[in-house]
Amino acid sequence: MGKKGKRSAKTGDGKAKQGPGKARRERAVAMKEIRAGVAALIKRLESETKDMELYGPLPEQEECPICFLPMPRSMGGHVYMACCGKTLCGGCVHTANLINRKAKKNWALCAFCRSEAVQEEKAIVAKLSKRAEKNDEQAIRNLAEKYLRGNSGQPKDEVMFFRLHLRAVELGSLASIYALATHFHEGEDPRDAAFAMQLATIAAKKGDLESYYLLGLIYQELRETEYAVKSWTFAASSGHNDCMEFLRTVIGDDKREAIEEAYKDATKLEWSEEREGFKTFVDNYTALS
Repeated sequence: MGKKGKRSAKTGDGKAKQGPGKARRERAVAMKEIRAGVAALIKRLESETKDMELYGPLPEQEECPICFLPMPRSMGGHVYMACCGKTLCGGCVHTANLINRKAKKNWALCAFCRSEAVQEEKAIVAKLSKRAEKNDEQAIRNLAEKYLRGNSGQPKDEVMFFRLHLRAVELGSLASIYALATHFHEGEDPRDAAFAMQLATIAAKKGDLESYYLLGLIYQELRETEYAVKSWTFAASSGHNDCMEFLRTVIGDDKREAIEEAYKDATKLEWSEEREGFKTFVDNYTALS
């Protein structure tokens, strides 16, 4: 009689399925490499930013390539177009859609290059992948988020999420530094408060307002309320909406008056009726979802 052995299950194409034990081991090895990569990245970036002030002057805002107004500093006011790789303000995208619909044309035309902005998820992933091959850091970042959530036909793969964001950071993405910091702060596995604090501090020094928002949350959890308020105050005074909202719940009206004025002055520079229309559209869509 032949030797008894474990039979491996096979997939439809005849290949052996990977057992859960092997998958866990491979993930553990991959995550160990990723943690080492993140540690090395932090060491390098801390060296680059050691002389930068955490609450120092912010870099000048980029302009929308269509309306030429300063881009909104808060997340959610930008729209990335995978067709041409341009990031536009939401106001210009929303206005273009309204014009196309009124003219009974294809409302999904790109506001910048006028090519058809695909809606089908697989087509979007294909466009992003093509842009990623050209080292488009925004496309790489968008792909990373799809792997994190396992949507648009992509498998849920946290390892790919980290690898893609690390690649985007090497290409200069502050948003990816923030995404990594957020994941180490909120994720269940891995969760690393030290990594979260270090990455958020680096991105904030480089001018990412979202990272001041995250720093405030981290300081609040550490019961260092003074530093939490300082981080949110700095970002709110520069036009960050979520930080302003947080401050309205944690400090009194008398202490907040000057911050509110600075917030209004900052947001006035990037305000337009078109962007306000986009915000209303997004709020309504979110409420119906």
